Amino acid sequence: MPFPRNWLEELIAEYVQLEEYCVETGHPVQTGKKGGRLELDILGVKTDGKIPCLWHIEAGRARSKKERADKIQNQLLDPCIDEELNRLFATAKRKKWFVSEDIKESSGTWQELKKDFAGKVTLITFEELMRKIEEAIKQWKKRHVTEEGNPPTLPGNLWLLKMLDRMNETRKQ
Repeated sequence: MPFPRNWLEELIAEYVQLEEYCVETGHPVQTGKKGGRLELDILGVKTDGKIPCLWHIEAGRARSKKERADKIQNQLLDPCIDEELNRLFATAKRKKWFVSEDIKESSGTWQELKKDFAGKVTLITFEELMRKIEEAIKQWKKRHVTEEGNPPTLPGNLWLLKMLDRMNETRKQ
């Protein structure tokens, strides 16, 4: 598995793994006849025993609404990506997220983009992502109670989530 390119991709990959998906970062996708290629930031796969579910997430920042819309279009909705995902799991249910590191939920631009991509891509701000992560950690801990009654510890490979959890515990003391 390739390494995530930055801390945000790592954080999201850990979150997706905590949600019980198998995760790959940097999955290559051929984009044309001339050998062009792009990489999917995060690709998660899980199954309920019958139908696989693919979760494709792209993360980033942009200077303008147009640049952000272009990123969403090119990184999540490009037909080459659908072809690759169909090649991997033709019958899978799909979720597509774009996580923006640098915009606020209340931004008019963000609200416009959410309307533009409604039904195609779920747009998530960093603040929304952090709330989802905090809730996922709480739910994970509820499912993993120890026999001795001690609080469970997150898996060691989820080092960013472990750090966030520790920071939250310290803040509550």
